[in-house]
Amino acid sequence: MRKSLLVLGFVSLALAGCGSKAAANSTSKPTTTNVGATSTTSTSTTAPTTTTAPTTTTQPGVAPSVATANYTRSGSSPGYNVSISYPVLGGMTSVASQASINTQIISAVANWANTFVQNVDTVATPAGSQSTSSMTGAFKIELVDPRIVAIQFVLNEDVASAAQPNTNIYGLNFNLANGHLYSLSDLFNAGSAYLAALSSQAISVLTAELADQGVPASQLENDPGLAPAPANFSAFTIGQSGLLIGFSQGQVISTALGALTATIPYAALTSIINPKGPLANP
Repeated sequence: MRKSLLVLGFVSLALAGCGSKAAANSTSKPTTTNVGATSTTSTSTTAPTTTTAPTTTTQPGVAPSVATANYTRSGSSPGYNVSISYPVLGGMTSVASQASINTQIISAVANWANTFVQNVDTVATPAGSQSTSSMTGAFKIELVDPRIVAIQFVLNEDVASAAQPNTNIYGLNFNLANGHLYSLSDLFNAGSAYLAALSSQAISVLTAELADQGVPASQLENDPGLAPAPANFSAFTIGQSGLLIGFSQGQVISTALGALTATIPYAALTSIINPKGPLANP
């Protein structure tokens, strides 16, 4: 296990607007933890800023603001760099929910970075190699309204000595009223065959999208990455007109296809949507 020196600091950030639904504020005090000296690791997160004074007293029915912050981390022996942008919510009526959601977002980002660093540690690097592994990531707000914020993350990993770079997709969807992170089962009626429905719909969507690349429907129908299993559809994001399902590179057919996203229209899911869940009025 690598021992490393972690330093949490602040860097600058850029304001990211989401039309009439976006800008924010959340800060954390820097901490320093000495856990060893075999390598040097520097970790930092930004303190979001806005062009107007931050507030947590917006009127009910108003979407929160969204600002952009950046998580960075670096280390040596072996060398790596991590840079992931992430959203910070502000202007929410509930200060507690706002803090909970922002904490869950940065925790998810840090966990993804930790997994990457652990992978870098376990990959054999040729003696004398000066190669540096890297992870870069960005987010997209697929939906933000007074009820929900839905975020898709795309993370690109390039591990030194690995055969090729890789792209992973993740989704985070929150209930703004109480800070709850939605699971896939929250979206559908209890006892419904929603995994089978998602599998069927994703195969249909991807068949159309990949037809020009010569991928036959039969190959998709038999692909284990599209089978009705929870792990295959965990990277979901609630969109304006459909449910977005992200498939990380290599999950479907071949790594050559890269990362894929299938947008399943809500009309195709009407019979199984939970009437009290977030898809009832996306």
